[in-house]
Amino acid sequence: MAKLVKGGVDLTGIGVNLGILAYRDGMKMLMNGVAVDKSEADALRFLTHKAHLKVVVQENPEDPPQNIEPFLKALTV
Repeated sequence: MAKLVKGGVDLTGIGVNLGILAYRDGMKMLMNGVAVDKSEADALRFLTHKAHLKVVVQENPEDPPQNIEPFLKALTV
């Protein structure tokens, strides 16, 4: 998504809805069901801070979307 936004795709009207990002070695858990490495954390920070997009996580369609911002602030990657 960060590459698309940097390339000129306008997502301001819709934002970004993440699903599950599986854990691999070297990653940190951002929240339940979402693990990120440094490059993914940087991309999410770009989307929220520089592109000013609303980024939410929704593991399952019946779950309420959760804003990712508080989880990024607590992340130490």
